[in-house]
Amino acid sequence: MENSWLPRMTQKKAEFIVKTRERLKEMSSLLETLTHRPADAEIIKQLASHYHQLAGGGGIFELDELCMYAQFGETIVFSLVRQGGSAAPDSIEKLKEAVMSMNGALQVADREMQGTQTETGPLPAVPALITAVVGPLAKRLRIFVVSSDDAHSGALENLLVESDLEFRVFHSSKEALEALKLSLPDGVLVDIPLSDGDGYELVTKLRQMPGGNKPPIVMLSREQGFLDKVGAIRAGVDAFFEHPLDFPAVVEKLRYLLDRDKPERFRILSVEDDPDQAEFIRSTLEYAGYNVLTLNDPKAFEEALLAFCPDLLLLDVMMGDITGFEIAKYVRQMERFAALPILFLTTQNQLEAHIESARSGGDDHLIKPIAPPLLVATVAGRLERYRVFQKMLKREGLTQCLTHSAFIERAGALVEPFQRRFSLVLMLIDVDGLRHVNERYGFPAGDKVILTVSNLLKKTFRHSELIGRIGGDSFGVMVENLSIPEVAELGQAFLRELSAVEHVGGGSPFYVTASSGVAALGDGMDLKVLITDAEQALQSAKAQGRNRLVRAAGKALR
Repeated sequence: MENSWLPRMTQKKAEFIVKTRERLKEMSSLLETLTHRPADAEIIKQLASHYHQLAGGGGIFELDELCMYAQFGETIVFSLVRQGGSAAPDSIEKLKEAVMSMNGALQVADREMQGTQTETGPLPAVPALITAVVGPLAKRLRIFVVSSDDAHSGALENLLVESDLEFRVFHSSKEALEALKLSLPDGVLVDIPLSDGDGYELVTKLRQMPGGNKPPIVMLSREQGFLDKVGAIRAGVDAFFEHPLDFPAVVEKLRYLLDRDKPERFRILSVEDDPDQAEFIRSTLEYAGYNVLTLNDPKAFEEALLAFCPDLLLLDVMMGDITGFEIAKYVRQMERFAALPILFLTTQNQLEAHIESARSGGDDHLIKPIAPPLLVATVAGRLERYRVFQKMLKREGLTQCLTHSAFIERAGALVEPFQRRFSLVLMLIDVDGLRHVNERYGFPAGDKVILTVSNLLKKTFRHSELIGRIGGDSFGVMVENLSIPEVAELGQAFLRELSAVEHVGGGSPFYVTASSGVAALGDGMDLKVLITDAEQALQSAKAQGRNRLVRAAGKALR
């Protein structure tokens, strides 16, 4: 993995020197023409692009002297671009001197390259500072397979190997528990029944261990009708499969559960017209774990923005006819990307450039050449703030449940026929008399009640990630792969546990209850109809005396 950072760097440096030598010849020719046509704006523009790209590109390969002379020429030619008119003879001479000095810097670099292996020699190691910024390289995830059936464990082992997952096999609950006491795995597959029990006790004990609430657990039933889904959920199982077992689907579900809590692999769109700079940015950020799309032609930006939907923009400033400042202003006019982090990466360090960066909506102004650790650290910091901001838009502050809009959006996706894989049941919950609690005991006491409700829901329906606070005192849970009776049984357990919790307000204890309505998605139904059915069931529960659960078009369950 170490050799994957900036692959073939030595060879790339040699290629860069060859291309730069040709570029300097072209620049010398342009400067000779400019001597005779000092007001030719097109020549001045071409020279500006050459000096700009060399000022940044040389820094990638630590050609510091080349960078220094390129930046000197860039300052002069950009001044000509801003002022317009003719180039003065002394300015042209200084630009020629910069080209001569860059040629000299290349000769020094050529001598230093002599004897350096390119094709077969060792590649440079990953800088320690990069590792310090991005953290240790990802390790293979470790899975415990608990099964008394050699055929089943064998089938699972082959699929886990194909998924690049490390695993250990245990043939009994006793063996697995001894291993769990030493260290916790990243995930667990439990094949039941086991030779020394039904497997539920193993799951319960794992969940009671320090940190045991984190690993996803998938339970499998070898015998038709043996698996009690409700009992599995109460024990702390995240997913369950019944006979006949589809082992590829089992491992696919495990992978989904393992990835569910993983930090998102952020998407970065880099707009950079210099191929060497583009490769440097892509290699550096991809090593740090980001998904990077590099765009050389800014004219294709709009299409790339809408298709790639980046989490961060990295823009060069000078890119021919279009500047990075203009792209940033365009992005800031789109409501969808109003909060998108935008970083400028440029050789321009003048005060005016920094001011223009801020005016155009940029979040940071980075100067080329930039050290890889600084680039990674800046990107990581901006993305972390963006992640928190996005989470605030989708998660309710007190409970960290989905907001109403986020819940409806994700529930709608599940209801779509092409997305649906399992049965769907919607459960709506409304706290009874929360307004009275707020009036008598104060809003802090009411907030504690809401927090208790959300925590109990997360505990009861830990296998479902779709739990939302859809109103001040109401919640919604979308449950997959369970029938209405099974969801109703879990819902009743939740109501009983909630009613037994003692709350304290103003020094006085009090208790609260909740009412619930449950509805299943039927053929031809959409989300709107499903919500209406669940709401009618909830209203029926309220009308029948509260503290009860009612199924859609059914009777109350207490």
